[in-house]
Amino acid sequence: AEEIVRFVTILNTIRTMQDLRKIVTLQDILHFFSRYIKYWKLAVVGAVLGIVLALAYFVYGKPSYYSKSVVEWSYVDLPLKSEISDVRGNTKWDKIFYQVVGGLQSRWLAERTAIRLGLVKDVSELGTIWTRFISKVRITPTVSDHLEIEVWVYEPRLAKLWPEAMLLEYHDYLTESRIKYRDKLIAGFTREMDRIQENLKTEAERDRQFESENRILENYVANNNLEQLPTQMLTYRTQLDAMEEMGRFIENTAPTSAEKLALMQKYRSAPLPIGTIVRRGESPDPFMVKSAQPNVVSGATGDLEASADRGTGASKNSPTVIVTPEQSRKTEGWESIQTDLQEALNEQQRLSATLLPGHEKMRELRKQIDALNFALDSEWESAKQSFELEKLHLKQRLEDLQESMPEYRKLIAGYDDYRRDFRLQSGGRLAWEQAYMGMKSRLTAMDYTGPEVQVDFNLLGFTDVRDDVPVSPNKQKLMTYALALSLGLGLGGPILTERLRFTSSFVAEAEKYCQYPACGIVPLMEVADCSIGAYIGDQKASRMRLTHANESFRIIRNVLPFYATKSAAVQVIMITSARPNDGKSTIAEHLARSFAESGERTLLIDADLRRGALHREFGSGEERWGLMEVLSKKREFVEVVEETGITNLMFLPRGLSANRDYDVLAGSGLSDVIEMLRGNYDKIILDTPPVLGVADCLVITRVVDGVLFVIRSDQTTQRDIVTAAETLRQSGVGVYGFVLNGVDFSRAENNYYYGSYYSRYYEPRYYTTGHRIDSKPTDLN
Repeated sequence: AEEIVRFVTILNTIRTMQDLRKIVTLQDILHFFSRYIKYWKLAVVGAVLGIVLALAYFVYGKPSYYSKSVVEWSYVDLPLKSEISDVRGNTKWDKIFYQVVGGLQSRWLAERTAIRLGLVKDVSELGTIWTRFISKVRITPTVSDHLEIEVWVYEPRLAKLWPEAMLLEYHDYLTESRIKYRDKLIAGFTREMDRIQENLKTEAERDRQFESENRILENYVANNNLEQLPTQMLTYRTQLDAMEEMGRFIENTAPTSAEKLALMQKYRSAPLPIGTIVRRGESPDPFMVKSAQPNVVSGATGDLEASADRGTGASKNSPTVIVTPEQSRKTEGWESIQTDLQEALNEQQRLSATLLPGHEKMRELRKQIDALNFALDSEWESAKQSFELEKLHLKQRLEDLQESMPEYRKLIAGYDDYRRDFRLQSGGRLAWEQAYMGMKSRLTAMDYTGPEVQVDFNLLGFTDVRDDVPVSPNKQKLMTYALALSLGLGLGGPILTERLRFTSSFVAEAEKYCQYPACGIVPLMEVADCSIGAYIGDQKASRMRLTHANESFRIIRNVLPFYATKSAAVQVIMITSARPNDGKSTIAEHLARSFAESGERTLLIDADLRRGALHREFGSGEERWGLMEVLSKKREFVEVVEETGITNLMFLPRGLSANRDYDVLAGSGLSDVIEMLRGNYDKIILDTPPVLGVADCLVITRVVDGVLFVIRSDQTTQRDIVTAAETLRQSGVGVYGFVLNGVDFSRAENNYYYGSYYSRYYEPRYYTTGHRIDSKPTDLN
């Protein structure tokens, strides 16, 4: 399986290399490098600059020495913490590990170490230690409790002295800082504790005076006597509601005296004690004992009556009832009567099967049953009276408690006010006491922790010491750095310059920005050859000197029909560019010459009414009548058209500047003139103003068949190409494509690029997508 996987991996690698070879060819690589050959001077300057910088560092650089040591550090958490402990939390010593690492490689520790070693005498010399003694300190954590210390110094002896002195100085600094901090805290705490003691004395005296003025003891006793009043009222009211509910339930549910007594016995678990005095009153309750004389125990003393009056709230003249043993006992005797009654009933039922109702035994049984029923009724009446007495007693107790409620509310309100005032009065004292105890405990903790720092260091030794041969500048490293710097500057400068270039001399890049196909390229020509006058007269010598340029315009002339739409003609051609000085006038006159040499009657019109200069190429160079006068109807066309000296080529100047009126282009005159000229000439070439800056070009587009866009190699910016192309696209005019003008074939990149790819850009069936197709495009806009 492993062999199969390895074989599949090799196959995939081979396929990837083959695919990459299809994408990137040798020609592409050569073309890539050819683009940067023109920056060879910049590359040489960058390489030399890198070497010079390295040599300058080697000559003027200060030698430095190096040492690497391993340190073990320890940290112990104490069980008791204080303000000077190295606790791990939101305190001064938070994150002790980062504090240690940051402190060891801090600037202030290096300065203190220099003073400890005697390298400087006072603080005024601390700023010079970084240029005289030490270069850099680096702390690297290795394992959990080990640190790696690296130092770079300028004196050999400091390579070993500096790490140990630095650790001792840091330990001493922590100890000094802790002692100063502790002394400062203790002094502050002591002052605060003295102030707290004075405040506690004042608060204690104020509390004693407050207690005396508010009669605390009397109010406390009275409050305890009445404190249970609401609870008693709630208990009595609950019992009374239960008794009334029980009375209604017994009357509505139990039909016989025995059943009523059974229910009563279940409720009466604790009847009134013997001797309880109950005031009698009128009550609508059906259980209430009917009119009866007050049953007052003879010989009752005045103390007993007074007690009854105080306990029940009854007046001395109110009728009362004293609970007797008969009324207080539990109703349990009826159970034996009920048992006898049940036995008599069973006997009666048994004898009724054999005896007549008038039999003597039957009569005796009926008398016995009646007597037992009467006894049960008597028991029920007695139990009902006791029940009513209990209920009446509860009502009386509830009324008495309700009469005491105003006094209770008044006393409670006063007592609550006192407690609130006392709490507010004593709250400050409690806060002072807590603050005093807290400060005292913190002072004790500081005494426990002590001034000794809890972080300790142990220098285990040196793993690398370079105190004999400097580590910097190092010849081997310096050579490596010099080579890397020279290569970086030598290669980086040209690459950066090329990447920042915002113009282009390549057809592919121009196509990418303007989104139009390339109709041709025009090589860079000498100033004398740019004029069409070079073709007038000795045409044979001119053609021999401009063979490459003639071929370029011949290609442009022949490919224009292939880039036009099917419905558009290629008769009236407008030549324009994005900005001035892109060579549109040169392209216009040479393209017109090329059409004329092919045997087509051609008219060249200078339609740039603002800065047109074609009249200087023909004749004496003075302004003459031309297009301006024809459009303003001051002259006829036959009066202003001129011969050029080239067969089949006529020229129409722009006109006199004194008659300049740019608005004549917006009227119908230009359209009428072009329509008239279509019948007289095979090709009409219009040299127009640039697209950007003025609106004349867009006005002229409505009378032409198509536009040929001129881009100046290495001059027209990419931004201008995009803007001008988008403007032409929005105008709706048909654009044949663009001409890349002024290509310098003396440059290696252009010579190689166009030598390898020239033909494919000028085949009629090659377009912006880079693919060959069998049919012409239908819309190039």
